[in-house]
Amino acid sequence: MKFNNLISQLNPNKWGHADERPPRAVLAVTLAAMFLLFATWAISSPVGSSNDETFHLASMWCSGQGDSDCQVPKFIAAAPCFSEKPSWTPSCRWSSDEKLVSTTRFTPLNGEIRLVYYRFGGLIFNDHLESSVIRLRIINSLIAILMFGATIFLGWGRLSRAFLIAFCATAVPLGLFLIPSVNPQSWLYIGSFSSWVLIWLALTEENKQRRIWVFIFSLFAVSLAVTSRADGPLILSVITISVSVLAWREKKLLQRKLIPTIIGGLILLFWRDSQIVGGPKNSQIVGALKNSLVEKGSGFFSPYYTMHNLPRMIEFYFGDFATRIGDSDTGMPPLVVLGALFIFVVWLMWALRSVGRPREIVAFGLLSILIFVPVLVLNNAAYQIGGLFLPRYMWPFLFGFVFVLSSNNRDKLNRLSLGEAALIVVAFVPCVTAAQFVLVKRYTVSASSTSWDLNADKLWWWSSGPSPLMTVALGAFFAVILISSLISLVIISEGQGQSEIA
Repeated sequence: MKFNNLISQLNPNKWGHADERPPRAVLAVTLAAMFLLFATWAISSPVGSSNDETFHLASMWCSGQGDSDCQVPKFIAAAPCFSEKPSWTPSCRWSSDEKLVSTTRFTPLNGEIRLVYYRFGGLIFNDHLESSVIRLRIINSLIAILMFGATIFLGWGRLSRAFLIAFCATAVPLGLFLIPSVNPQSWLYIGSFSSWVLIWLALTEENKQRRIWVFIFSLFAVSLAVTSRADGPLILSVITISVSVLAWREKKLLQRKLIPTIIGGLILLFWRDSQIVGGPKNSQIVGALKNSLVEKGSGFFSPYYTMHNLPRMIEFYFGDFATRIGDSDTGMPPLVVLGALFIFVVWLMWALRSVGRPREIVAFGLLSILIFVPVLVLNNAAYQIGGLFLPRYMWPFLFGFVFVLSSNNRDKLNRLSLGEAALIVVAFVPCVTAAQFVLVKRYTVSASSTSWDLNADKLWWWSSGPSPLMTVALGAFFAVILISSLISLVIISEGQGQSEIA
Protein backbone atom coordinates (compact mmCIF):
# COMPACT_ATOMS: atom_id res chain seq x y z
CA MET A 1 0.00 0.00 0.00
CA LYS A 2 2.85 2.38 0.81
CA PHE A 3 4.33 1.58 -2.61
CA ASN A 4 1.10 2.63 -4.35
CA ASN A 5 0.87 5.79 -2.26
CA LEU A 6 4.45 6.70 -3.18
CA ILE A 7 3.73 6.20 -6.87
CA SER A 8 0.49 8.20 -6.65
CA GLN A 9 2.39 11.25 -5.38
CA LEU A 10 4.24 11.41 -8.71
CA ASN A 11 0.98 12.31 -10.47
CA PRO A 12 0.39 16.06 -10.29
CA ASN A 13 -3.20 15.75 -11.50
CA LYS A 14 -6.14 15.55 -9.16
CA TRP A 15 -7.72 12.17 -9.58
CA GLY A 16 -11.37 11.84 -10.43
CA HIS A 17 -11.52 14.17 -13.44
CA ALA A 18 -12.25 13.03 -16.98
CA ASP A 19 -9.53 15.19 -18.51
CA GLU A 20 -6.65 13.63 -16.62
CA ARG A 21 -3.32 13.17 -18.35
CA PRO A 22 -0.30 11.07 -17.49
CA PRO A 23 2.20 12.76 -15.16
CA ARG A 24 4.57 14.57 -17.48
CA ALA A 25 7.72 13.80 -15.51
CA VAL A 26 7.13 10.04 -15.40
CA LEU A 27 6.05 9.92 -19.04
CA ALA A 28 9.11 11.92 -20.11
CA VAL A 29 11.44 9.63 -18.16
CA THR A 30 9.75 6.54 -19.66
CA LEU A 31 10.08 7.77 -23.24
CA ALA A 32 13.64 9.03 -22.74
CA ALA A 33 14.72 5.71 -21.22
CA MET A 34 12.99 3.81 -24.03
CA PHE A 35 14.73 5.86 -26.71
CA LEU A 36 18.15 5.53 -25.06
CA LEU A 37 17.65 1.78 -24.65
CA PHE A 38 16.69 1.57 -28.34
CA ALA A 39 19.79 3.65 -29.18
CA THR A 40 22.13 1.28 -27.33
CA TRP A 41 20.58 -1.64 -29.19
CA ALA A 42 20.90 0.26 -32.46
CA ILE A 43 24.69 0.27 -32.08
CA SER A 44 24.89 -3.26 -30.66
CA SER A 45 25.17 -4.94 -34.05
CA PRO A 46 26.95 -4.09 -37.31
CA VAL A 47 25.57 -3.35 -40.76
CA GLY A 48 23.96 -6.49 -42.16
CA SER A 49 23.05 -7.99 -38.79
CA SER A 50 19.24 -8.02 -38.91
CA ASN A 51 17.26 -10.45 -41.04
CA ASP A 52 17.74 -9.81 -44.78
CA GLU A 53 19.27 -6.44 -43.92
CA THR A 54 21.50 -6.26 -46.99
CA PHE A 55 18.48 -6.90 -49.21
CA HIS A 56 16.61 -4.04 -47.55
CA LEU A 57 19.68 -1.81 -47.80
CA ALA A 58 19.99 -2.60 -51.52
CA SER A 59 16.30 -1.79 -51.94
CA MET A 60 16.79 1.59 -50.27
CA TRP A 61 19.92 2.29 -52.29
CA CYS A 62 18.10 1.47 -55.55
CA SER A 63 14.69 2.92 -54.69
CA GLY A 64 15.21 6.17 -56.57
CA GLN A 65 16.85 4.66 -59.63
CA GLY A 66 13.72 3.30 -61.36
CA ASP A 67 14.32 0.41 -63.73
CA SER A 68 17.92 1.35 -64.47
CA ASP A 69 20.88 -0.83 -63.60
CA CYS A 70 21.49 -0.30 -59.89
CA GLN A 71 24.95 0.15 -58.43
CA VAL A 72 25.35 -0.63 -54.73
CA PRO A 73 28.31 -1.20 -52.39
CA LYS A 74 29.64 -4.72 -52.86
CA PHE A 75 28.89 -5.54 -49.22
CA ILE A 76 25.11 -5.20 -49.69
CA ALA A 77 24.97 -6.84 -53.12
CA ALA A 78 24.83 -10.24 -51.40
CA ALA A 79 24.41 -11.71 -47.92
CA PRO A 80 27.17 -10.58 -45.50
CA CYS A 81 30.24 -12.80 -45.21
CA PHE A 82 29.33 -13.53 -41.58
CA SER A 83 25.67 -14.38 -42.26
CA GLU A 84 24.63 -17.75 -40.79
CA LYS A 85 28.20 -18.28 -39.56
CA PRO A 86 28.09 -17.61 -35.78
CA SER A 87 31.83 -18.18 -35.43
CA TRP A 88 32.59 -15.43 -37.99
CA THR A 89 32.64 -11.77 -37.05
CA PRO A 90 32.49 -8.68 -39.31
CA SER A 91 36.28 -8.84 -39.49
CA CYS A 92 35.70 -10.99 -42.57
CA ARG A 93 34.82 -7.83 -44.49
CA TRP A 94 37.27 -6.49 -47.07
CA SER A 95 38.09 -2.90 -47.97
CA SER A 96 36.78 -3.66 -51.47
CA ASP A 97 33.29 -4.10 -49.99
CA GLU A 98 32.78 -0.36 -50.38
CA LYS A 99 33.17 -0.51 -54.18
CA LEU A 100 30.01 -0.16 -56.24
CA VAL A 101 28.79 -3.19 -58.17
CA SER A 102 25.63 -4.03 -60.09
CA THR A 103 22.93 -5.93 -58.26
CA THR A 104 19.82 -7.85 -59.22
CA ARG A 105 18.64 -8.31 -55.64
CA PHE A 106 16.18 -5.44 -55.98
CA THR A 107 13.50 -5.44 -58.67
CA PRO A 108 11.24 -2.35 -58.64
CA LEU A 109 7.51 -3.10 -58.50
CA ASN A 110 5.74 -0.20 -60.16
CA GLY A 111 3.25 1.45 -57.85
CA GLU A 112 3.75 -0.82 -54.86
CA ILE A 113 3.18 1.28 -51.76
CA ARG A 114 5.73 -0.71 -49.76
CA LEU A 115 8.43 1.17 -51.67
CA VAL A 116 7.61 4.19 -49.50
CA TYR A 117 9.72 2.68 -46.73
CA TYR A 118 12.62 2.02 -49.07
CA ARG A 119 12.44 5.49 -50.59
CA PHE A 120 12.38 7.01 -47.12
CA GLY A 121 15.53 5.07 -46.28
CA GLY A 122 17.08 6.07 -49.60
CA LEU A 123 16.69 9.75 -48.68
CA ILE A 124 18.78 9.19 -45.55
CA PHE A 125 21.57 7.28 -47.24
CA ASN A 126 24.86 8.72 -48.41
CA ASP A 127 28.12 7.20 -49.62
CA HIS A 128 29.15 6.14 -46.11
CA LEU A 129 27.27 2.94 -45.35
CA GLU A 130 27.84 2.71 -41.58
CA SER A 131 26.75 6.29 -40.84
CA SER A 132 23.69 5.86 -43.10
CA VAL A 133 22.60 2.72 -41.27
CA ILE A 134 23.02 4.18 -37.79
CA ARG A 135 21.06 7.29 -38.81
CA LEU A 136 18.16 5.18 -40.05
CA ARG A 137 18.19 3.04 -36.90
CA ILE A 138 18.11 6.14 -34.69
CA ILE A 139 15.37 7.78 -36.80
CA ASN A 140 13.23 4.65 -36.53
CA SER A 141 13.78 4.75 -32.77
CA LEU A 142 12.61 8.37 -32.70
CA ILE A 143 9.51 7.48 -34.75
CA ALA A 144 8.76 4.75 -32.22
CA ILE A 145 9.06 7.18 -29.30
CA LEU A 146 6.84 9.74 -31.05
CA MET A 147 4.11 7.19 -31.77
CA PHE A 148 4.32 5.41 -28.43
CA GLY A 149 4.31 8.72 -26.56
CA ALA A 150 1.22 9.90 -28.47
CA THR A 151 -0.44 6.54 -27.86
CA ILE A 152 0.14 6.69 -24.11
CA PHE A 153 -0.93 10.34 -23.87
CA LEU A 154 -4.09 10.09 -25.98
CA GLY A 155 -5.11 6.74 -24.55
CA TRP A 156 -4.27 7.58 -20.95
CA GLY A 157 -6.07 5.26 -18.57
CA ARG A 158 -6.82 1.64 -19.23
CA LEU A 159 -5.78 1.77 -22.91
CA SER A 160 -2.35 3.22 -22.16
CA ARG A 161 -1.97 0.75 -19.31
CA ALA A 162 -2.81 -2.14 -21.64
CA PHE A 163 -0.39 -0.78 -24.25
CA LEU A 164 2.48 -0.57 -21.76
CA ILE A 165 1.77 -4.04 -20.39
CA ALA A 166 1.63 -5.57 -23.87
CA PHE A 167 4.90 -3.91 -24.84
CA CYS A 168 6.66 -5.04 -21.68
CA ALA A 169 5.29 -8.59 -22.01
CA THR A 170 6.37 -9.13 -25.62
CA ALA A 171 9.26 -6.80 -26.49
CA VAL A 172 12.14 -8.81 -25.01
CA PRO A 173 14.35 -9.48 -26.80
CA LEU A 174 13.18 -9.31 -30.44
CA GLY A 175 11.37 -5.98 -30.18
CA LEU A 176 14.40 -4.23 -28.73
CA PHE A 177 16.40 -5.51 -31.69
CA LEU A 178 14.01 -4.98 -34.62
CA ILE A 179 12.34 -1.66 -33.73
CA PRO A 180 15.70 0.22 -33.79
CA SER A 181 16.76 -1.47 -37.04
CA VAL A 182 16.56 -0.87 -40.79
CA ASN A 183 14.20 -3.82 -41.29
CA PRO A 184 10.74 -2.75 -42.62
CA GLN A 185 9.20 -4.65 -39.72
CA SER A 186 10.31 -1.74 -37.52
CA TRP A 187 7.56 0.40 -39.05
CA LEU A 188 5.11 -2.50 -39.07
CA TYR A 189 5.52 -3.04 -35.34
CA ILE A 190 5.42 0.66 -34.47
CA GLY A 191 2.28 1.21 -36.57
CA SER A 192 0.40 -1.92 -35.53
CA PHE A 193 1.17 -1.59 -31.80
CA SER A 194 0.02 2.02 -31.77
CA SER A 195 -3.07 1.12 -33.81
CA TRP A 196 -4.49 -1.05 -31.03
CA VAL A 197 -5.04 2.15 -29.03
CA LEU A 198 -5.41 4.76 -31.77
CA ILE A 199 -7.97 2.90 -33.92
CA TRP A 200 -9.96 2.19 -30.75
CA LEU A 201 -9.94 5.91 -29.95
CA ALA A 202 -10.76 6.83 -33.55
CA LEU A 203 -13.95 4.75 -33.29
CA THR A 204 -15.01 6.04 -29.87
CA GLU A 205 -13.67 9.57 -29.29
CA GLU A 206 -16.35 12.29 -29.07
CA ASN A 207 -14.28 15.28 -27.94
CA LYS A 208 -13.63 17.40 -31.05
CA GLN A 209 -10.17 18.63 -30.08
CA ARG A 210 -8.93 15.19 -29.08
CA ARG A 211 -10.57 13.69 -32.16
CA ILE A 212 -8.29 15.77 -34.42
CA TRP A 213 -5.14 14.52 -32.71
CA VAL A 214 -6.43 10.95 -32.65
CA PHE A 215 -7.14 11.14 -36.37
CA ILE A 216 -3.67 12.51 -37.15
CA PHE A 217 -1.79 9.90 -35.17
CA SER A 218 -4.04 6.99 -36.16
CA LEU A 219 -3.51 7.93 -39.82
CA PHE A 220 0.23 8.03 -39.19
CA ALA A 221 0.11 4.61 -37.47
CA VAL A 222 -1.85 3.06 -40.33
CA SER A 223 0.54 4.60 -42.86
CA LEU A 224 3.56 3.13 -41.09
CA ALA A 225 2.02 -0.34 -41.14
CA VAL A 226 0.86 -0.40 -44.76
CA THR A 227 3.97 1.21 -46.25
CA SER A 228 6.33 -1.26 -44.60
CA ARG A 229 5.18 -4.80 -45.38
CA ALA A 230 2.52 -6.53 -47.43
CA ASP A 231 0.78 -7.99 -44.39
CA GLY A 232 0.08 -4.54 -42.88
CA PRO A 233 -3.53 -4.29 -44.18
CA LEU A 234 -4.34 -7.81 -42.94
CA ILE A 235 -3.01 -7.00 -39.45
CA LEU A 236 -4.87 -3.69 -39.36
CA SER A 237 -8.09 -5.46 -40.37
CA VAL A 238 -7.79 -7.81 -37.38
CA ILE A 239 -7.05 -4.86 -35.08
CA THR A 240 -10.05 -2.87 -36.34
CA ILE A 241 -12.45 -5.82 -35.98
CA SER A 242 -11.17 -6.62 -32.48
CA VAL A 243 -11.45 -3.09 -31.06
CA SER A 244 -14.80 -2.55 -32.80
CA VAL A 245 -16.25 -5.60 -31.05
CA LEU A 246 -14.96 -4.46 -27.66
CA ALA A 247 -16.12 -0.86 -28.10
CA TRP A 248 -19.55 -2.05 -29.31
CA ARG A 249 -20.00 -4.32 -26.29
CA GLU A 250 -19.10 -1.39 -24.04
CA LYS A 251 -21.63 0.79 -25.89
CA LYS A 252 -18.90 3.30 -26.75
CA LEU A 253 -18.65 2.61 -30.46
CA LEU A 254 -19.72 5.50 -32.67
CA GLN A 255 -21.32 3.49 -35.45
CA ARG A 256 -21.22 6.37 -37.93
CA LYS A 257 -17.43 6.01 -37.91
CA LEU A 258 -17.55 2.38 -38.94
CA ILE A 259 -18.78 3.05 -42.47
CA PRO A 260 -15.81 5.21 -43.61
CA THR A 261 -13.47 2.84 -41.75
CA ILE A 262 -14.80 -0.22 -43.58
CA ILE A 263 -14.83 1.53 -46.94
CA GLY A 264 -11.27 2.79 -46.42
CA GLY A 265 -10.10 -0.68 -45.42
CA LEU A 266 -11.66 -2.37 -48.46
CA ILE A 267 -10.19 0.24 -50.80
CA LEU A 268 -6.78 -0.26 -49.25
CA LEU A 269 -6.91 -4.05 -49.55
CA PHE A 270 -8.15 -4.14 -53.13
CA TRP A 271 -5.91 -1.29 -54.24
CA ARG A 272 -2.85 -2.98 -52.83
CA ASP A 273 -3.73 -6.21 -54.59
CA SER A 274 -4.09 -4.40 -57.90
CA GLN A 275 -0.57 -2.95 -57.60
CA ILE A 276 1.19 -6.29 -57.90
CA VAL A 277 2.90 -6.85 -61.22
CA GLY A 278 1.74 -10.27 -62.39
CA GLY A 279 0.18 -12.95 -60.26
CA PRO A 280 -3.43 -13.36 -59.11
CA LYS A 281 -5.41 -10.45 -57.72
CA ASN A 282 -5.40 -11.88 -54.21
CA SER A 283 -1.67 -12.53 -54.20
CA GLN A 284 -1.02 -9.97 -51.47
CA ILE A 285 -3.65 -11.31 -49.08
CA VAL A 286 -2.63 -14.93 -49.65
CA GLY A 287 1.01 -13.86 -49.54
CA ALA A 288 0.39 -12.24 -46.16
CA LEU A 289 -1.09 -15.47 -44.80
CA LYS A 290 1.78 -17.55 -46.12
CA ASN A 291 4.24 -14.69 -45.72
CA SER A 292 5.23 -15.14 -49.36
CA LEU A 293 7.16 -18.26 -48.40
CA VAL A 294 5.19 -21.00 -50.11
CA GLU A 295 3.89 -20.85 -53.67
CA LYS A 296 2.56 -24.39 -54.06
CA GLY A 297 2.00 -26.36 -50.90
CA SER A 298 0.74 -29.78 -49.94
CA GLY A 299 -2.50 -28.61 -48.32
CA PHE A 300 -3.38 -26.87 -45.07
CA PHE A 301 -4.23 -30.02 -43.14
CA SER A 302 -1.63 -32.69 -42.55
CA PRO A 303 -2.13 -35.11 -39.64
CA TYR A 304 1.61 -35.69 -39.37
CA TYR A 305 2.68 -32.04 -39.21
CA THR A 306 -0.34 -31.00 -37.13
CA MET A 307 0.57 -33.64 -34.55
CA HIS A 308 4.14 -32.32 -34.43
CA ASN A 309 3.46 -28.58 -34.54
CA LEU A 310 0.24 -28.01 -32.57
CA PRO A 311 1.61 -29.06 -29.14
CA ARG A 312 4.74 -26.94 -29.64
CA MET A 313 3.23 -23.45 -29.75
CA ILE A 314 4.94 -22.35 -26.53
CA GLU A 315 8.25 -23.45 -28.02
CA PHE A 316 7.38 -21.55 -31.21
CA TYR A 317 6.71 -18.24 -29.42
CA PHE A 318 9.15 -18.43 -26.52
CA GLY A 319 11.80 -20.84 -27.72
CA ASP A 320 12.11 -19.72 -31.31
CA PHE A 321 10.86 -16.15 -30.72
CA ALA A 322 13.28 -15.43 -27.90
CA THR A 323 16.35 -16.88 -29.59
CA ARG A 324 16.46 -16.02 -33.28
CA ILE A 325 17.75 -12.47 -33.51
CA GLY A 326 20.72 -11.06 -35.33
CA ASP A 327 20.67 -12.43 -38.89
CA SER A 328 18.82 -15.52 -37.58
CA ASP A 329 21.99 -17.03 -36.13
CA THR A 330 22.38 -15.33 -32.74
CA GLY A 331 21.11 -17.82 -30.19
CA MET A 332 19.98 -16.44 -26.86
CA PRO A 333 20.87 -18.21 -23.59
CA PRO A 334 18.23 -19.95 -21.43
CA LEU A 335 18.17 -16.92 -19.09
CA VAL A 336 16.69 -14.79 -21.90
CA VAL A 337 14.22 -17.44 -23.07
CA LEU A 338 12.95 -18.20 -19.56
CA GLY A 339 12.99 -14.52 -18.59
CA ALA A 340 10.88 -13.54 -21.60
CA LEU A 341 8.41 -16.32 -20.85
CA PHE A 342 8.28 -15.39 -17.16
CA ILE A 343 7.54 -11.71 -17.87
CA PHE A 344 4.80 -12.72 -20.29
CA VAL A 345 3.21 -15.16 -17.81
CA VAL A 346 3.26 -12.69 -14.88
CA TRP A 347 1.46 -10.01 -16.91
CA LEU A 348 -0.93 -12.57 -18.39
CA MET A 349 -1.91 -14.01 -14.99
CA TRP A 350 -2.45 -10.48 -13.67
CA ALA A 351 -4.72 -9.63 -16.61
CA LEU A 352 -6.71 -12.87 -16.39
CA ARG A 353 -7.78 -12.13 -12.80
CA SER A 354 -10.18 -9.43 -13.97
CA VAL A 355 -10.89 -10.07 -17.63
CA GLY A 356 -14.53 -9.71 -18.74
CA ARG A 357 -16.57 -11.81 -21.16
CA PRO A 358 -16.17 -9.61 -24.30
CA ARG A 359 -12.42 -9.63 -23.87
CA GLU A 360 -12.39 -13.38 -23.42
CA ILE A 361 -14.13 -13.78 -26.79
CA VAL A 362 -11.82 -11.40 -28.68
CA ALA A 363 -8.72 -12.81 -26.96
CA PHE A 364 -9.82 -16.33 -27.90
CA GLY A 365 -10.06 -15.22 -31.53
CA LEU A 366 -6.55 -13.76 -31.41
CA LEU A 367 -5.26 -16.89 -29.68
CA SER A 368 -6.76 -18.97 -32.48
CA ILE A 369 -4.89 -16.84 -35.03
CA LEU A 370 -1.67 -17.21 -33.04
CA ILE A 371 -2.01 -21.00 -32.96
CA PHE A 372 -3.59 -22.01 -36.23
CA VAL A 373 -1.99 -19.63 -38.76
CA PRO A 374 1.53 -21.01 -38.07
CA VAL A 375 0.20 -24.57 -37.99
CA LEU A 376 -1.63 -24.19 -41.30
CA VAL A 377 1.31 -22.52 -43.04
CA LEU A 378 3.77 -25.11 -41.74
CA ASN A 379 1.41 -27.91 -42.76
CA ASN A 380 1.13 -26.51 -46.25
CA ALA A 381 4.90 -26.19 -46.53
CA ALA A 382 5.56 -29.60 -44.93
CA TYR A 383 7.77 -28.06 -42.23
CA GLN A 384 8.04 -28.49 -38.49
CA ILE A 385 8.47 -25.64 -36.02
CA GLY A 386 11.97 -24.25 -36.24
CA GLY A 387 12.03 -23.72 -39.98
CA LEU A 388 10.51 -21.49 -42.64
CA PHE A 389 7.84 -19.61 -40.64
CA LEU A 390 9.24 -17.31 -37.96
CA PRO A 391 7.32 -16.11 -34.88
CA ARG A 392 8.19 -12.46 -35.59
CA TYR A 393 5.57 -12.59 -38.37
CA MET A 394 2.91 -13.09 -35.68
CA TRP A 395 4.19 -10.59 -33.14
CA PRO A 396 1.47 -7.92 -33.70
CA PHE A 397 -1.16 -10.55 -32.84
CA LEU A 398 0.74 -11.68 -29.72
CA PHE A 399 0.96 -8.02 -28.67
CA GLY A 400 -2.78 -7.63 -29.31
CA PHE A 401 -3.60 -10.75 -27.29
CA VAL A 402 -1.99 -9.28 -24.17
CA PHE A 403 -3.38 -5.82 -24.94
CA VAL A 404 -6.98 -7.05 -25.15
CA LEU A 405 -6.77 -9.02 -21.89
CA SER A 406 -5.19 -6.03 -20.12
CA SER A 407 -7.70 -3.44 -21.36
CA ASN A 408 -10.34 -4.46 -18.82
CA ASN A 409 -12.94 -2.01 -17.53
CA ARG A 410 -12.04 0.22 -14.61
CA ASP A 411 -14.61 -1.42 -12.37
CA LYS A 412 -12.77 -4.74 -12.77
CA LEU A 413 -9.30 -3.53 -11.85
CA ASN A 414 -6.85 -5.52 -9.79
CA ARG A 415 -3.90 -3.50 -8.61
CA LEU A 416 -0.41 -4.69 -9.41
CA SER A 417 1.14 -5.67 -6.09
CA LEU A 418 4.62 -4.77 -4.92
CA GLY A 419 5.67 -8.41 -5.24
CA GLU A 420 4.45 -8.66 -8.83
CA ALA A 421 6.15 -5.40 -9.75
CA ALA A 422 9.40 -6.60 -8.18
CA LEU A 423 9.23 -9.92 -10.05
CA ILE A 424 8.85 -8.13 -13.37
CA VAL A 425 11.79 -5.81 -12.67
CA VAL A 426 13.96 -8.70 -11.48
CA ALA A 427 13.19 -10.65 -14.66
CA PHE A 428 13.25 -7.76 -17.15
CA VAL A 429 16.66 -6.24 -16.42
CA PRO A 430 18.78 -9.45 -16.48
CA CYS A 431 16.85 -10.67 -19.53
CA VAL A 432 17.50 -7.47 -21.50
CA THR A 433 21.12 -7.25 -20.38
CA ALA A 434 21.92 -10.89 -21.18
CA ALA A 435 20.29 -10.60 -24.62
CA GLN A 436 22.28 -7.46 -25.46
CA PHE A 437 25.52 -8.95 -24.16
CA VAL A 438 25.12 -12.09 -26.28
CA LEU A 439 24.23 -10.01 -29.34
CA VAL A 440 27.33 -7.81 -29.01
CA LYS A 441 29.48 -10.85 -28.20
CA ARG A 442 28.40 -12.62 -31.38
CA TYR A 443 29.76 -9.78 -33.54
CA THR A 444 32.86 -8.82 -31.52
CA VAL A 445 34.51 -12.01 -30.26
CA SER A 446 32.08 -14.43 -32.04
CA ALA A 447 29.30 -16.58 -30.60
CA SER A 448 31.65 -19.54 -30.18
CA SER A 449 34.15 -17.60 -28.06
CA THR A 450 34.33 -18.24 -24.32
CA SER A 451 35.68 -14.74 -23.62
CA TRP A 452 33.62 -12.32 -21.55
CA ASP A 453 35.82 -9.35 -22.49
CA LEU A 454 33.98 -7.84 -25.45
CA ASN A 455 36.71 -5.19 -25.77
CA ALA A 456 39.48 -7.80 -26.11
CA ASP A 457 39.82 -7.88 -29.90
CA LYS A 458 39.01 -4.20 -30.29
CA LEU A 459 36.64 -5.15 -33.10
CA TRP A 460 34.00 -2.42 -33.17
CA TRP A 461 32.07 -1.28 -36.20
CA TRP A 462 31.52 2.37 -35.23
CA SER A 463 34.22 5.00 -35.49
CA SER A 464 33.06 6.74 -32.30
CA GLY A 465 30.81 6.20 -29.33
CA PRO A 466 30.92 3.85 -26.32
CA SER A 467 32.92 0.62 -26.32
CA PRO A 468 31.14 -2.78 -26.57
CA LEU A 469 31.14 -3.38 -22.81
CA MET A 470 30.08 0.20 -22.09
CA THR A 471 27.21 -0.20 -24.57
CA VAL A 472 25.93 -3.22 -22.64
CA ALA A 473 26.35 -1.39 -19.32
CA LEU A 474 24.39 1.60 -20.62
CA GLY A 475 21.70 -0.73 -21.93
CA ALA A 476 21.34 -2.30 -18.48
CA PHE A 477 21.12 1.13 -16.85
CA PHE A 478 18.42 2.37 -19.22
CA ALA A 479 16.55 -0.92 -18.87
CA VAL A 480 16.30 -0.35 -15.11
CA ILE A 481 14.93 3.17 -15.62
CA LEU A 482 12.53 2.06 -18.35
CA ILE A 483 10.94 -0.83 -16.48
CA SER A 484 10.70 1.19 -13.25
CA SER A 485 9.01 4.16 -14.92
CA LEU A 486 6.81 1.89 -17.06
CA ILE A 487 5.48 0.10 -13.99
CA SER A 488 4.99 3.47 -12.31
CA LEU A 489 2.74 4.60 -15.19
CA VAL A 490 0.79 1.34 -14.98
CA ILE A 491 0.20 1.76 -11.24
CA ILE A 492 -0.70 5.45 -11.59
CA SER A 493 -3.31 4.60 -14.22
CA GLU A 494 -4.70 1.89 -11.94
CA GLY A 495 -4.90 4.34 -9.05
CA GLN A 496 -6.77 6.77 -11.26
CA GLY A 497 -9.28 4.10 -12.18
CA GLN A 498 -9.84 3.08 -8.58
CA SER A 499 -10.34 6.73 -7.59
CA GLU A 500 -13.01 7.19 -10.25
CA ILE A 501 -14.84 4.09 -9.02
CA ALA A 502 -14.77 5.34 -5.43
